[in-house]
Amino acid sequence: MIWQIALTFGGMVILDFVWARYTVTVTQRLPIKSGSYAALIMLLNGTVTLTYVHDPWMILPAAAGAFVGTYLAGKWK
Repeated sequence: MIWQIALTFGGMVILDFVWARYTVTVTQRLPIKSGSYAALIMLLNGTVTLTYVHDPWMILPAAAGAFVGTYLAGKWK
């Protein structure tokens, strides 16, 4: 159970951070970086989704991870 919470939380932190980087690279017209981030988004999204599909309580650490990931991306210079 603890590993599942950590995977869900950590996956969402990374996923939201990657989404932010993806957005920056798209607006900067960097197609190779944008494409790489898009592929990573799909992998992370699939992993996180599988954790909470089997246990709806995992939405809570996913939401917390989304907050932290977006916060960290906003602080990133």
